[in-house]
Amino acid sequence: MGSIAGAVLTGFVLVVAFGTDLTLRLGLLVSAAAALGLAALAARGVAEGSAQHRRLRARVLGAGVLASAGLVAALGAPRWSTRLIDLGPAIYAREPMDRAAVETFLGHRGARQLAYREGRNATVSVWESGPGRSLKVNGKADASDHGDMDTEIMLGLAPVAARPQASTALVIGYGSGVTARVLADVPGMRRVRVVEIEPAVLAMSRYFEHVNDTVLARPGVAAVVDDARSALQLDPARYDVISSEPSNIWLAGVATLYTPEFYRIVRRRLADDGVFCQWVQLYQVPVPVVAGVVRNIRTVFPHVEVWFSSPGDVLIVGSLKPLTYDAAWLARLVGPGGALGGLAREYLAVDAPEQYFGHLLLDSIGAARLVERATIVHRDDRPRLEFVAARRFLDTGTEGVFDSLAALAGAAPAHGSPLLFARALTARRGDLAAWRYVEAARRQRPDDPFWTVHAAAIRLGAGDTTFADTALARFVPRSADAALLAGLVAAKRGQGERARRLLAQALAGGAGVDSAEAKAALATLATRDKRWADAAALARAAFAAEGTLRHPYPRAWLAEALTRMVQAGPAASADSLLADAVRGRPGWSTLHELRAFAALRMGRCDVAVKEFLLLLDFGIERDDGPDLVMRCRRGLKL
Repeated sequence: MGSIAGAVLTGFVLVVAFGTDLTLRLGLLVSAAAALGLAALAARGVAEGSAQHRRLRARVLGAGVLASAGLVAALGAPRWSTRLIDLGPAIYAREPMDRAAVETFLGHRGARQLAYREGRNATVSVWESGPGRSLKVNGKADASDHGDMDTEIMLGLAPVAARPQASTALVIGYGSGVTARVLADVPGMRRVRVVEIEPAVLAMSRYFEHVNDTVLARPGVAAVVDDARSALQLDPARYDVISSEPSNIWLAGVATLYTPEFYRIVRRRLADDGVFCQWVQLYQVPVPVVAGVVRNIRTVFPHVEVWFSSPGDVLIVGSLKPLTYDAAWLARLVGPGGALGGLAREYLAVDAPEQYFGHLLLDSIGAARLVERATIVHRDDRPRLEFVAARRFLDTGTEGVFDSLAALAGAAPAHGSPLLFARALTARRGDLAAWRYVEAARRQRPDDPFWTVHAAAIRLGAGDTTFADTALARFVPRSADAALLAGLVAAKRGQGERARRLLAQALAGGAGVDSAEAKAALATLATRDKRWADAAALARAAFAAEGTLRHPYPRAWLAEALTRMVQAGPAASADSLLADAVRGRPGWSTLHELRAFAALRMGRCDVAVKEFLLLLDFGIERDDGPDLVMRCRRGLKL
């Protein structure tokens, strides 16, 4: 009984309340106190000098030494680093690493931990770095405000697009809250319920309010802490749409949300014309595993389609009735001025309702072909999925799996146009996984600059500048995007005059061009020419970048421009510029480092100290920091 009570108390109360570190220290204190108490009881009533006393003396002294060591360890040992606990080496350090790589990984240089909590079911944390914020569960990134946004949005959009006038929705797995926000934004949505097994995940929602729009505070949104299967079985309500986004299949316990038995539970909670949506990863998962999930869904929902958000993530949409799409309803969702139009444009490359269908990977016929490739039986009584998926855990890349699924569509794509399909893949500019489809579209439409620009961006990302030189030239006079890309290439090559001309042409070409990247590149060119006032104005304009997949924050160009400004520009201008940059992008460690040097040049030693100390949170320790601050306080120049 004592062992059972101790396990329950430790796992469900002490670790949750105090954390693993303090719980272990408390355990050491209790053990030490127990050792001392037992030693005292053993020696009690024993006559000094007796034979029994001599036998007990060594044992009592040993217990005292061990108890003292336990007390010293509990009270004096350094606290555990939550940064180290939360690195996820089994996931992010699978490849062999040399000593330098190990040190870099352990330092987690450039990222800081904003929050950390050990919950009842998992350890949850929020990290911030240059690209943005990420939510980690047991050391694995499960959501973010940048790279995962397309999937988080699509998980909410896909089911409601197939269910016009949906008014009730249920989300399994909260993550960053973006999916719940998308569903709550749907016109006519009255109620959204979130089921999340770990309360610590819900507590981290405040760090993502800039993308989830404070969704948990909305009157029609409610969250319940429970296991998904339990919550669905206890909830008597029925929903128009249900979206399920548990973590990766190969994680222990998650595979129970991919069985036919679970999908039957989901079906009982769906309205007769309701739509179910299931996220499935493609990375580190073979085609038969994906096919097995589709087969399980298809055994319950006869009408199934497979959509994609990116080449690494697919959404399986299922319903009891044939899936149909209403043009007017889609226009209210993703059309110009639609409720989700901005998100669809910036993260899914959907500018018009018809472009949404480019994200359709397999229709019902293609899904049936995919099911034929399922070789895994996965049920509640035969839970094989997580073990089979784990065998591919060390694999990297997604292109092969995605391409295999796309090939199942046959000669006639599900959406009717390979151009729509290729366009959807341009949401992540420069993504090599899109090359074969974008290049095919370019060959089909050789006079359309859109495809040449995106093909050139992909080749540039792969290190090939020759293609950009030859392919973009004829489109530069009539395409702002072509002028922008050509200007960026010229800037990288140091062709300042040509780059300025092309970038200025791009900015004058229209609203669709990525003006922030153009201005950031122009700022860099201005610093190279020592035109500091122009550089500062252009950099400030670039700070306003949206930071989406379509218009990413131009970190590379701004890093060069700001570094040159700090090193050689006017000290006051550099200091003011870096202060503005840090306010706008506080999670980018490079800005804090540059601001420290800008402050040193201005003699603002206390500001520099603050920035150097802040860099420690990012795993960055400047060995020369103390010396630089001392020189600053003595009034010496850097």
